[in-house]
Parts: sequence; structure tokens; C-alpha cells
Amino acid sequence: TGVLPLGMNAIVESGLGEHDSATVARYLALHEIDYCATCDGETVSIDLTFSSADQQDSARRAMEVLYLLLGHTEVDPRALKRAQRSHRTEYESSMKTLEG
Repeated sequence: TGVLPLGMNAIVESGLGEHDSATVARYLALHEIDYCATCDGETVSIDLTFSSADQQDSARRAMEVLYLLLGHTEVDPRALKRAQRSHRTEYESSMKTLEG
């Protein structure tokens, strides 16, 4: 139905914990951490990558990001609206393609 993918998109764009998405993006770039949370309607997948140059701190920082992602994220209403618009646009586009 699209509810879970829509929610995952909104969560990813909401920031982490008390930190907004812009702050999170700067932190991730600074510490060479990347995560991607996806959902295909049946499964949720979270990929987390980080630099192995500074093994102790890199792993700790990455796990802190994962910790915040899994349990301390609130959906920002603006992020939810953006995800809804994106989902609606994608749906309408696929319907036009099918009509074709």
C-alpha cells in the first residue's frame, strides 16, 4: 500500500534524535558515515557504511547514528509532507506510464 515506504522516507529526512537533517548531513559527511534506509513494501533494509581509517571512533560514531535511527527519531511533519508529495508524484507518473 505504500505506507511503510512512505514512513521510512519521512524518517530518513527527519534528522536523528534532537538533530535536524542538515546537522545530521554535516556530521555524516565530516565522519565519513553513510546510511540508507529503504523499504520495498515487504522488507526494510538499513545499510550503514563508515570509514575504517579510525577504527574505534568510526565504528562508535556509526553505531550511535544507527542507535538514533532505530529508536530516537521522530518524524518531522514537513518531512512527512515532502514524502507524501514525492510518493503521490511517483504514483501518478507510474499510472500515466501504464495508461500509455
